[in-house]
Amino acid sequence: MRTQPNKPGDVPAKKAKPNPWAKISVGDAVSIYQRANGEIIIDAIAAVVKGGDAILFGATSDRGVVSITWLHGGKKEKLYPMTTEQLEDALSALTLYYE
Repeated sequence: MRTQPNKPGDVPAKKAKPNPWAKISVGDAVSIYQRANGEIIIDAIAAVVKGGDAILFGATSDRGVVSITWLHGGKKEKLYPMTTEQLEDALSALTLYYE
């Protein structure tokens, strides 16, 4: 917590947004990624990039749920798989989209 007044040029601290998934969060994003089939992840990345689009991987602020941002055709879509199976299904669907 800042006790001194802000100086010109200081950037205010960013406040975490409430996580709408927090109450239903069932795991931890890191273990979801670690258990996922690496080939499914690589195939999805390759398909998206080959299609001229982008995909970003992360987690919610509490790191309880995986966050995937898919940038395609000027649109941005976010996915929040809560299990390894949901992650693999979402990435497999993306791969099929580009075939």
